[in-house]
Amino acid sequence: MSYYFGSRSKQVLASLHPELRVLMNEVIKHINISLIEGYRSSARQEELFKAGKTKVRAGGSKHNPVPSEAVDLIPYPFSQEDWEDRDRFHLNAGFVLGIAAKLKSEGKMTRSVRWGGDWNKDWKTSDNEFDDFPHFELI
Repeated sequence: MSYYFGSRSKQVLASLHPELRVLMNEVIKHINISLIEGYRSSARQEELFKAGKTKVRAGGSKHNPVPSEAVDLIPYPFSQEDWEDRDRFHLNAGFVLGIAAKLKSEGKMTRSVRWGGDWNKDWKTSDNEFDDFPHFELI
């Protein structure tokens, strides 16, 4: 099966750090995903903070630099009910993190990736204090 990015995902992709672009372009070869946010302005960051959707204020997020060092993505297709499907997000994250580790081992990436479902990278999701399942960032 062949997957590709739609126009919105392509816009997000263009806002990403080159290493995240490498990762996303490899992931889309294997699973269908939609990129929902890359670069985020300070105003948007503050809006999300006030809404309780992030714990990071404007200027402190990996989404705020240009190019963005963070991307939010979801499996595709996706429906409103899927926001509650922890298993689907976990499977998706495992795949993305595995591809990131492979690309780093091959020298195609120099930085590691952290997922918003396992902030401390201990491979346990039960100890997460704030779940941000669509979020992946360079560290």
